[in-house]
Amino acid sequence: MVKAVRRWILLLATIFFSGLAGAHSEPVQVVAMLEHGSGGLEIKVNLVGEVSTLPIRGAVLEARLTKADPGILAWMQNGAFARTGKASLPAEVVAKTALQEGKAGEYTGRLEVPGPGAYVFVLVDTTFRAEATMTGWRLDLPLPPTPTIFTGLMPKTTTPSRYLTYALIGLAVPALIGVVFALLARSDQRL
Repeated sequence: MVKAVRRWILLLATIFFSGLAGAHSEPVQVVAMLEHGSGGLEIKVNLVGEVSTLPIRGAVLEARLTKADPGILAWMQNGAFARTGKASLPAEVVAKTALQEGKAGEYTGRLEVPGPGAYVFVLVDTTFRAEATMTGWRLDLPLPPTPTIFTGLMPKTTTPSRYLTYALIGLAVPALIGVVFALLARSDQRL
C-alpha cells in the first residue's frame, strides 16, 4: 500500500512539474481562400496540424487586413510571413473580423474591402492566452474573378507555463480525490 501511494505521489509530482517546463504545440498548415462576395471578401480557412495531420478545432482565429507599410513588408520573404509572439502588427489594420468554425478545422468569415490598393492579409491565432501565432500574405485589391488561395505555415508556439500548470492541477485534483477515497475504503475493509 505504501508503494502504491508513493507511485501516485510521484506520478502527480511529474504531472505538476512538467507544466512548469512549458509545452510546444505543433506547426499548423494553413490554406486560405479569398474571393469577392456580397459586402466584401469571403474568407475560408482550413487549419491542419503539420505533424498530426488532424484538423485544428476550436481555434480563436481572426483575419486582418493591413496597409502594405514598410514595417510589415520587412517581415516578408517571397510575399509571405509567419511569426509568433504578440498579436500586434507593425502596420495600420484597416479591416478585421473573427472567423467562425463550421466543419472541423474550417473557419469562415467576411472582411470589408477598404478599396483598391496594396495590402497584407493576416491570420492571427490567439487560442491560448498570452500567445499568438500568425501568418500573412501580400494582397492586391481588387482580386481577380477567380478565388485567390494562400498556403502557409503557422509556427509552433510555447504554451505559457502558468496556463499549462493550472490545467494540469485541474486534472490532478480529481485523481487525488479518487486516491483518498480508495485509501479510505481500503482502510475500512481492514476494520
